[in-house]
Amino acid sequence: MAPPIPKPPPGAVVSALKIAIANAHCIPVLVRLGVFDRLDGRRSRVEEIAADTGTDAASLARVLAFCGCAGLVRADGDGSLELTEIGQMLVRDHAESFAGDAAVRGARRYVERWDGLEAILRGGTRSAAGVDLDVLDRAHVVAAHRVALADYAAAFSRSETYVDVESGDPALLAAVLQKSARSDGVFVGKAADLERAKSVLSAARVAQRCELVLSQDTLPPGDAYIVSHRLEALGDDEAVALLSRVR
Repeated sequence: MAPPIPKPPPGAVVSALKIAIANAHCIPVLVRLGVFDRLDGRRSRVEEIAADTGTDAASLARVLAFCGCAGLVRADGDGSLELTEIGQMLVRDHAESFAGDAAVRGARRYVERWDGLEAILRGGTRSAAGVDLDVLDRAHVVAAHRVALADYAAAFSRSETYVDVESGDPALLAAVLQKSARSDGVFVGKAADLERAKSVLSAARVAQRCELVLSQDTLPPGDAYIVSHRLEALGDDEAVALLSRVR
């Protein structure tokens, strides 16, 4: 039997949380600059990476040193760097890449969604539009988000039927079905949403594997339900009602 994992002291937990804040800003920038892509499959010195990515070598060295502490890169004795197994997950062409998701979470609009948290906790109201995926308003960021979620879904290979619950975004389910060729889908929405879904799913060549269902009290059976961005726009009671339907 393996020995139990020691419980970290409280100070170490707090330090990890603080580092996570830095990760949330650092990693998306390096993804967008192509730093992890540049290190894919080869060792390089900071000066070489900086030259190829159009960055300042001194500044990049400090950020990559931080990435070393986070377990994303490691340095050899001669000072050259290479990606760790974890860092490889941030390469865009990696089979199970999280690069798209990281880029989205570092987008200005995404970060701004948290700016009003203190006001909400003090009793303010939140706007559904304020947490709507479309508020990101940059087509390439929205597309990256869909690809990242599709990568997550495809990793759960035992799920065979994905049910999109009133997201209004058929492109997400289309991306999931493209990633997971043996899976089926169900898109639940209003009549107008279904018309749009028919077109989007056909263009993605997955319409034959997806059923279109009008919104109703009882959800169709499935192995996995896509509800996250639908939930964000709901109040607590409505969210509980939706999760109860899924259950």
